[in-house]
Amino acid sequence: AGGVPHRGLAGAVAIGGAAMVYAGTLGVFVEDEDAGLDRTMAALDRALERGERTMRFLDRACSFVPRLAERGRDRPGADATG
Repeated sequence: AGGVPHRGLAGAVAIGGAAMVYAGTLGVFVEDEDAGLDRTMAALDRALERGERTMRFLDRACSFVPRLAERGRDRPGADATG
């Protein structure tokens, strides 16, 4: 998990995801008897791809909220004082 940001909510999610990738891959590794570790590498690739998709989704979802708030402020007649 080298280089994983470790601050804030995004860091907590990234670290938790890295731990899930590690735990899931470790189980396959322990049972993988192939010298090339083909099953382990395939499991790692799948887990990393799922993690990447999840992080992209979360990044888009988190960027949506400020844009939505900005649209509300830019509406004609919107009053910031309530």
